[in-house]
Amino acid sequence: ITVTLSTKDPGSRMAEQPQDREDGEQPPPGLEATPQAEQEPPVLPQSPGSRDQQTQTERGGSPEAETEARAQADLACHTYLASDTNLIDAAINAVKARLGERDSVIRNAWVLTEIDHWDWEKERLVLLTNSNLIVVKYNFVRSVVQELKFIPLKHVLSLTYGDFKYTSSIVYSRIGKGIKICWGREDLVGFSARWNPFSTTTQIPYTIFASHVLVRKGKLDDPRLLVDDAVYDIEQAVQDAKRAAVSSGQQTAPPSAEATEEFRIQEAEIVCDTYFGFTALLHNRSNLGFFKRTGLASW
Repeated sequence: ITVTLSTKDPGSRMAEQPQDREDGEQPPPGLEATPQAEQEPPVLPQSPGSRDQQTQTERGGSPEAETEARAQADLACHTYLASDTNLIDAAINAVKARLGERDSVIRNAWVLTEIDHWDWEKERLVLLTNSNLIVVKYNFVRSVVQELKFIPLKHVLSLTYGDFKYTSSIVYSRIGKGIKICWGREDLVGFSARWNPFSTTTQIPYTIFASHVLVRKGKLDDPRLLVDDAVYDIEQAVQDAKRAAVSSGQQTAPPSAEATEEFRIQEAEIVCDTYFGFTALLHNRSNLGFFKRTGLASW
């Protein structure tokens, strides 16, 4: 008699028995192999702070980095003095103190970017009255009115609102919308006046406004810094001034234009005839036309 001893344990034999049976044959009761379920590691509860930190990490940045970015954005915003609403209110009151009875009613006021015929950007306080559009160079550092420019509303010939278009510049161009206010004939502007960066409103019969640099860079959303908010108010003020002038028998057209020329409102591209743009590039990218805080100094 030959006895064969197997070294395999009973569990392994029970697991192998189904392999020796033919297809469709059921194993005896009690001999079915029960698979072992894999045990998952226990899930520990997370605190709200850890979940927020994990969410920030999945986004690609830590909470400290986002806080630092917000702090840098706020610092860049407050670098411009026009971001302080109290300073804007003080500037408006300072200008009102210098106006006569004719301009005693202030319909609205903005702090916009004026673009001259050399395409230089300059921060200007713009006041709208019943008679004039007043463009003010206000020194926000010293709280001083440095220059006042009056544009009679009854003499305005056209308002153009639209995107900027550069026909000749090979260096600098501006993206966005603006408003062009014309109170004379541009074709009468001479060569010397066009190429003189210090030409006055009597030589250059138009001005161009865009939103403040804080709005264009997305650092601040204030209606008083937005040119879109000024378009409708200026249009209505011009029409009211012209109706008042006609009813009183005054001449509505400026001396340089024909008396029959009517007021035009159009939505079109604002063409900027800047041929090279090197000075505009240097001036505008450095924000030299805006009053800012830079450490211990301001300009």
